[in-house]
Amino acid sequence: MLRINLSLCLLLALFTLVAGCESEDESDSSSNGSVVPGVIDANGGFNVKINNPTGTDHFIHKAGDFTADCSVASNETSFANKDITCLVEVEEFAGAASGIKMVVNSPPGMCKYVTYSPYFYFGLDHGTGPTVVVANFNADGGFISAGSSITGPGIFSSSGTPICNYDYSSSDGPDCCYGDYTLQTITPTSNTTVSASWSGKAGNCAAGAGLKLTTQDEDDNMPMAQYYYSGTGFNKEFPLDPRTAVDGDSSLYYANYYSGTAPAAFKLADPDFRGSPYYSWTCYDDAQENVARIRVQIREWNEVEEFELEAAGDPDTSGVEPNWGTNVNDYRDWLDMTTTFLDAFPGMPAD
Repeated sequence: MLRINLSLCLLLALFTLVAGCESEDESDSSSNGSVVPGVIDANGGFNVKINNPTGTDHFIHKAGDFTADCSVASNETSFANKDITCLVEVEEFAGAASGIKMVVNSPPGMCKYVTYSPYFYFGLDHGTGPTVVVANFNADGGFISAGSSITGPGIFSSSGTPICNYDYSSSDGPDCCYGDYTLQTITPTSNTTVSASWSGKAGNCAAGAGLKLTTQDEDDNMPMAQYYYSGTGFNKEFPLDPRTAVDGDSSLYYANYYSGTAPAAFKLADPDFRGSPYYSWTCYDDAQENVARIRVQIREWNEVEEFELEAAGDPDTSGVEPNWGTNVNDYRDWLDMTTTFLDAFPGMPAD
């Protein structure tokens, strides 16, 4: 009898590991529940699922339909169903404290390559520095403001050193000023002009969870897309680490959801150094022709009661908790930053 009971327990444990179990509190979404990273689902299409930490119930679905899987079928013919956007729904503290693990799957024969492009924004502004600097000094080397000028975004220090507005190193921040300039130095006995360059890089001001999964370009420190060969199928976990202790009251590090106009911190109008509002995976063939693309936004919810309502709920409730007097909205998301605080650049999160 003992041997039978042990065998039954082992079978139940194995079933729980492979199939997963839903508690009564979990969402009805078919994409909810843990998945096993590294195991290719040959019949699942090109998809993104969630590997939930124990006790959490965030989930992913196709945008516009809380019951639809975040998936592109291998035989899909409609372009609208090949290029899709999906939403991860997560309660704000769970996302910060537990992290989020997205698992991307490609069946054999569908994608020869899969690329990952990270979500990131600019915590501080970056830009081209002043192009012309004229600095005037007296015979003792003292700086004279009269006759001195800076053409572009910058100021002089009290000693006459030009400072670019995008260089935050004086306050222990990054240097995000770049470009070339001419420096003309005038004294009672000399007048010289030399060529110089600002020493910062645009990518020094990049922030966001996606950066942890990529490498940066050596020239500008901007995050680069990651390429994966998947000729025999592909299944990989892309984890976003917990951030509670270091990010304080902001969820921007991982929660990229916004509606309407993109926040200024993504700098989408910049043709050279722009951020990325999505976690994005693209399926390519051997000629790098697009087969499918999935872009993901993570939306954090302020209250459990609203989260459980799914499509009928409101993720952005505000006010205070009855009796406790603490905020319902504990972590600032992009809606808070762009409508309430009006911050174009929310500040670099601690790392």
